[in-house]
Amino acid sequence: MNDGPLIYLSTDPLLPTCATTPRAKPNPADAGGRACDWPLGELAPNGVLVTWLTTRILAPLPSAGKAVEVNGATGRLEIEEPGSCSAVGADETLDVLVPIGQPRPWSNIAMVACLRGPDLAAAETQVRAMLASATVSQ
Repeated sequence: MNDGPLIYLSTDPLLPTCATTPRAKPNPADAGGRACDWPLGELAPNGVLVTWLTTRILAPLPSAGKAVEVNGATGRLEIEEPGSCSAVGADETLDVLVPIGQPRPWSNIAMVACLRGPDLAAAETQVRAMLASATVSQ
């Protein structure tokens, strides 16, 4: 689904080897020459990692998932347990394609949140609040 990170947000410290400058290629190589697939090793209990990504190619919005407000429109939040975020010790993976354009049937911006328990409900509420406040400039 993704082509490269735009921004990482986390409750845990991020790996300095995954830091990029605005002009850097997505998923830069780490010191060993490997791609930086995850910006941290493992989430701490109640940890959250949010990644905003570009898919670069427009994709139709999914119809599956829970309705969620994002970018002033309704997107679909898909939740997997544990999903792809199991790679960093998360218990849940939340994915949403952000509706863009008019009448917003497409997207090339995605948000992936990795949540680790035990308080998944509180973390999911915070991610939903962040999504509701998000605005994508075009």
